Amino acid sequence: MTSVVVPPGEDIAAHLIADDRWVVAVTNPTSNVTVLGESLTDVVADMIDSYDPSDPAKAFEQRLDYVVRSTGLQQGVLAAVAASDGELNIDTIGEDALTALFADRSEAAEVTEWHHEVPLLHVSSHYEPYTERPRPTGNVHLLDPFTELTLLLSMHAAGNLVVMFRENTDVDDDEVFAA
Repeated sequence: MTSVVVPPGEDIAAHLIADDRWVVAVTNPTSNVTVLGESLTDVVADMIDSYDPSDPAKAFEQRLDYVVRSTGLQQGVLAAVAASDGELNIDTIGEDALTALFADRSEAAEVTEWHHEVPLLHVSSHYEPYTERPRPTGNVHLLDPFTELTLLLSMHAAGNLVVMFRENTDVDDDEVFAA
């Protein structure tokens, strides 16, 4: 597995021009650190300590554990920022909403609809099509650890990561990355 970590402020283009093996770029929008990888496995291995893709069941469990932990943390950050900005009033939002926001992500949320300003982040594996429980509707982002691709794309959709793939333009000019 091969990847390179590009720190904030360093020119990513220099890496892309120098080496065409990088097929995926994943940037953390909070830290502005970018990981360039030869494969999805490379960037996921950079995100998850001791990631072992050789055993599909173990790899799924590692991705699920990562999503459970990171989703809970990210939800707390979103709620704290919204409270600080006046978009979330903890005193009036109600106990059910507070439970949904701050509950452990290893269990499904007891929510069918979510229409609060703060998006509800949760784990897709707790809902259809993986279980019989319907997915909550509304301002909800479900992070999906099913495969490396679904993990990265769902984190991209939720705004947790910026994921781009090298696109072959079929011309002799530089290849470009596209989200």
